[in-house]
Amino acid sequence: MRVGAGRMVAGRNYSTSPASDQVLDLAQRPHILIAGTTGSGKSTVLRMLLSSLAFNADPQTLRMVLIDRKNEDLVPFGRLPHVDMAAWTVGDAHKAVTAVHGELERRVQAGVGDWPRLVLVVDELAQLANDSLDLLSAVLAVGRSKRVHVLAATQHPTVRLIGDKANYAVRLVGQVADAQTAALATGRK
Repeated sequence: MRVGAGRMVAGRNYSTSPASDQVLDLAQRPHILIAGTTGSGKSTVLRMLLSSLAFNADPQTLRMVLIDRKNEDLVPFGRLPHVDMAAWTVGDAHKAVTAVHGELERRVQAGVGDWPRLVLVVDELAQLANDSLDLLSAVLAVGRSKRVHVLAATQHPTVRLIGDKANYAVRLVGQVADAQTAALATGRK
């Protein structure tokens, strides 16, 4: 799991010989969308990404904000020294997105800086209120250059939830309901 700061293990590719770990670097791929139906492995992939990200970074160089309205899959990560805020309720989720958006605005106002990476993790975009989704869209549009990143998972990737899918440099898509949903999440059926 030692892959370097700001990097995450996304899985293992067995179509190559020898098999190799698939590693995502936030500097190159700033925002990640994970989509799939219930039981398709979204939360498992999200936990693997977070585990390897935290394992490879000092808390002074990596900060995380977690949103898990199911109050299940991200709860164990809430105790990590990297975590600034963990939100399990609708109100706390909005506060979390607002805090990340506020930090992004602070960094924009400051101009160039050497900030710690800030990663907003959302396990189920559909659980966010519309005003939180609006703030999230702003983070996706500007965050990369200010070292603010989004890892988001959803069962139902819709335009309302994911906005401009081009903002998600990586889209990991498991089983989805139909070809139209797959096309929306990935750009191909």
